[in-house]
Amino acid sequence: MAPTEATPRPARLPRNERREQLLDVAAGLILEKGTEAVTMEGVAAAAGVSKGLGYAYFTTEKGSRVGHWIQINVPVIGKMFRKLHLARTLRMVGTMAGAGINLVDAVATAQDLCANSYYRDLWGEVSEQIQQGKQLSEPMFRSNLVPRGITQMLHSGEKGGKLAMVMEQVSGYAEQELKEQIGELTRYIEPAMIVIMGCIIGGVALALLLPIFTMSRVVAS
Repeated sequence: MAPTEATPRPARLPRNERREQLLDVAAGLILEKGTEAVTMEGVAAAAGVSKGLGYAYFTTEKGSRVGHWIQINVPVIGKMFRKLHLARTLRMVGTMAGAGINLVDAVATAQDLCANSYYRDLWGEVSEQIQQGKQLSEPMFRSNLVPRGITQMLHSGEKGGKLAMVMEQVSGYAEQELKEQIGELTRYIEPAMIVIMGCIIGGVALALLLPIFTMSRVVAS
């Protein structure tokens, strides 16, 4: 039986030629990454322009109302913003009315200091109704910005002559409920943040390791 011939091994390249081959591979990778960098710079510039245009739009009166509508109607967080604006304004009006300030002036001050345009419109309507001799709770019954239960309590406070005290109690209850909701939301956010950070770290690791794997594959071939 004739002995099998050994498969000849490929000739090993000299050290200088191997170095030139590695330099060519590295140069190709650098050029490839440079093109990606230019593309990312373009994307970053476009994102900056879009951000500037969005900021300029939301500083206008129409854009501000759009932003305020989104603020109080976005799922989950919208209800929290509603409680925040309502608790602040009720606390303000109740404190000033309890200190002996005219109710019309207290409502006007709350309207001026309210951060949301829709609640400013609500308190403006309340101020007009009070000046016409009507009750404070009447426009709140017609508005969907104030929960029905809170409006009922304010109406009862008006009838009993203890509106300022009821306003402070309602605002305290709303603030406490808001704190509890923020705590619950924070507990839900923590696992999501861990997952997001894991994805970011994994993406950075892949971005660092993929060029090395590509270079080793080209050299091996």
